[in-house]
Amino acid sequence: MIEKLKATKHYLEAGVAQTVNGFPARKMKVIAVTGTDGKTTTSTMISAILRANGHKTALLTTVSFDVGEGEKANETRMTTLQPSKLFSLLKKAKENNCEYLVLEVTSHAMAQRRLWGVPFYMAVFTNITPEHLDYHKTFANYLSAKVRLFELTNKNKSGLRVGVINRKDKHYKDFSAAIKNPIFYGQGGDVTAVNIHSSHKLTKFDAKIGKKGKTGKTGKITIPITLQLLGGFNTDNALAAITAANQLGIPAEAIEKGIAGLEAVAGRMQYVDAGQDFGIIVDFAHTPEAFSKVLSELRQICKGKLIAVFGCPGERDKSKRPRQGEEAAKYCDLVVLTEDDPRSEKNSDIIAQIETGLTAKGKKQDKDYFIEPDRKKAVDFAVSKAKKGDMVVLLSKGDEKSIILNDGIIKPWDEIKAAKQAVAKKSN
Repeated sequence: MIEKLKATKHYLEAGVAQTVNGFPARKMKVIAVTGTDGKTTTSTMISAILRANGHKTALLTTVSFDVGEGEKANETRMTTLQPSKLFSLLKKAKENNCEYLVLEVTSHAMAQRRLWGVPFYMAVFTNITPEHLDYHKTFANYLSAKVRLFELTNKNKSGLRVGVINRKDKHYKDFSAAIKNPIFYGQGGDVTAVNIHSSHKLTKFDAKIGKKGKTGKTGKITIPITLQLLGGFNTDNALAAITAANQLGIPAEAIEKGIAGLEAVAGRMQYVDAGQDFGIIVDFAHTPEAFSKVLSELRQICKGKLIAVFGCPGERDKSKRPRQGEEAAKYCDLVVLTEDDPRSEKNSDIIAQIETGLTAKGKKQDKDYFIEPDRKKAVDFAVSKAKKGDMVVLLSKGDEKSIILNDGIIKPWDEIKAAKQAVAKKSN
């Protein structure tokens, strides 16, 4: 009942906000990106490609906002904002003559109808695994909320009615059935990656496009891609962006230029270079599936020991905690358990639940894993243990600028800064 009341509140708020701001999205081509993981990176890549082709593009993600006035950090921590704030930003994008709007869309936003009245020009799906079940209760409800975006995109007859879909995801048919023009990327899809080569800083591959774009401007071609992000999952994210751009009729030169020019996505497989002789990666991974993807990729690249630092947020799906411990145990030589956003929960309880996943895999405390509740000290400890050829991966916080403690206390935080300070401390 409470969730229904919240949804009604958001729906009514969206109606008012749309009216007050003059339905601003109607003047832009809205590219909506949804999925459990990879939304921010994919959205940022699409925006980079569009801008490389000369299109003025607004971008709203978990990390930042840019409505034609320069990039600003998203300090709300919300991926899809509350309607009053969201449509106020879209009004600014409209006033700044943005032609495209690339927008991250969450399952919460769809379930609560926060985006009522937005005409989706194209929908992009990255992947789906169990997440936010504390809110949706069942995976079926979560999936339905995601698919709803494609259904709404299909109803917008002034749009392309195109759905860009990850063919590798086992739920791809749920999304393709919801839209008139599905186009698939990934293994077995219309756009694939071949000749993939990865290092700890770069990924290179050829994007093989086997199906002509919706506009007919881009035919069957192969585009050489240099991606300043590592990981096979980022190759998938890039394929999603390339597929979307192809369907929009963006030429190959702009696709290549847009992706190559994207140096990093804040807190997403971001390499930290402070002059150290070992690797440091910061990533927002906060689901067992994301842990598996990130850690398995780094395990292949890492020449020495793989050291992970992470915690889990309080007041969120507790079932993920031991599973994330299991994934870390599977791939890491050393794990440091610490805080994330404990909120009203005891951080010690959260860590204990993660710990069960490690011990289930035979890991021993103070040998294979360590507990350091203070995240700054945890980063310092992990970096102090790293030697030449090792890799330290800092998970779960990404670009977030705070840690939410008990009683609403907010502790300022900067993962990149903490990593660099740890390297400096180690060098002294």
